[in-house]
Amino acid sequence: MGRIINTRHGERSVTLTEEQMEQATNWLGLTLPLGFAMAAFGAAFGLGKAVASAMDAMGRQPEAAPRIQLAMIIGCALIEAIAIYGLVVVFVLGSKV
Repeated sequence: MGRIINTRHGERSVTLTEEQMEQATNWLGLTLPLGFAMAAFGAAFGLGKAVASAMDAMGRQPEAAPRIQLAMIIGCALIEAIAIYGLVVVFVLGSKV
């Protein structure tokens, strides 16, 4: 049996053995890249749909192209921000592994 580690989590105290801490660290190392990959694929899918819909709309109404393009660029920036937030979370939690 491993050494017992006491950690304070909010208002409660959690007791883990070294084996449990190592197992949690291993799972974190496995799930962080998978979670970021899902976020990146979701962002890529969203960007593709947004740009395709904007191109379709500009083809149907060329006179509204500047307004559509502006909305598309703002939407793409917000979608890309989600992927960047995912990358930041991976780096922050990855430093704990």
